[in-house]
Amino acid sequence: MSFRNLLERIFVPTHSRSFIAIRIDNLAGRLFSVALLATCAEASLNAFNQLQYLNAIWFWPTYLWVALSAAGVAIQHWFFKGGRLLYLSHAFAVVFTVLTWQFQVQADIELPQGFMPWIWWQLGMGTLSAGLGLIGYISWPIIFGLPIYWVFLRLEAWGGSARLDRGIQDAVYTLLFSAVFVNLIQLLRSNAKAADEAAVLASEAIANQASAVAIERERIRIDTLVHDNVMATLIAANEADSDVKYLEVKAAARAAVETLQSFSTNYDFANEPVSTQSLFEALTQAVHNHFPQVEISQTISGTLSVDPEVAAAITEATLHAIENSVTHAGGSSVKRTLVLKASKSQVKVVVADDGRGFRPSQVPKNRIGIRLAIRGRMSSVGGEVKINATPANGCQVVLEWGQA
Repeated sequence: MSFRNLLERIFVPTHSRSFIAIRIDNLAGRLFSVALLATCAEASLNAFNQLQYLNAIWFWPTYLWVALSAAGVAIQHWFFKGGRLLYLSHAFAVVFTVLTWQFQVQADIELPQGFMPWIWWQLGMGTLSAGLGLIGYISWPIIFGLPIYWVFLRLEAWGGSARLDRGIQDAVYTLLFSAVFVNLIQLLRSNAKAADEAAVLASEAIANQASAVAIERERIRIDTLVHDNVMATLIAANEADSDVKYLEVKAAARAAVETLQSFSTNYDFANEPVSTQSLFEALTQAVHNHFPQVEISQTISGTLSVDPEVAAAITEATLHAIENSVTHAGGSSVKRTLVLKASKSQVKVVVADDGRGFRPSQVPKNRIGIRLAIRGRMSSVGGEVKINATPANGCQVVLEWGQA
């Protein structure tokens, strides 16, 4: 494993690949940032009251590091996309301040009785920042180690000369506070990841079912054509009244028998092309069954058959696009449409809604729904995807596939 991959495993939480987990992270981040600003304000008041005992050379850099990191966490979660770097900055600022506290206090100065270092009001939030910014097993040394070190700090003269029981009490409070909330967030993230994976499996099951229906419809369509061919031959034989017509009927009957034998022995419907008519009928049935609120229209202006892999890709991408709309665009008041078009050389599918919309450029790269299930799936069979969306103006996903 390269050094870069090691850093990514440490600093990039794998749970953020889940869309629901990202929503949880953003919500938790906003709530955390409010609490962080409140505790930072309290820490600041205590810090300024303790200035007479502190070494300015050490105090101002560490205080500004802590305060600016806290402000940065709030700004990024309320005005930009949430990230992990400012969490880590705040956590390391608190750790650094605690570890260097001996130098923060002026030498040979007697601290007042009951003195509590101002960084105490950021101790618990600092360990929480570590838990939110790092993957679980990496954050626990900070969550456990910082409170333990705090006990020894408090016993020293430059830490306030507290009693052992008071230092232990402070450490236990910080440890429980951090451990409970970090475990809660990690549990929510884990459940969110499981929910996302279940949703993906459900979507794949629906798509597979629709693909199977398309193949079955194609089999029925071909069976019907063969039946009509045989019936036409029998009717012609019944109406034949001359040697020439008998010869024509004989040739038609021979062709019909050869067709029947071919289909009975060699035709593999699972690997044979699927007509756009069968594909659209199966898609329509799947959407009606699972997303009845979607309005569907279709136009077929020419005969075109596609490989089963292409049919499966179009089906999966379409159903994922509809599911994304149902999940993210808004509730029952949002109008959703599915337009299916086919010509002699092209298949075009348009999934549209008039919901809340979004900016495609701001979709996280780890959103598997758009990146893999839609773009990746269509790209794998030579298709293209166009996404037209803006905030408050809905979204339109256009899937196109054409013969080379």
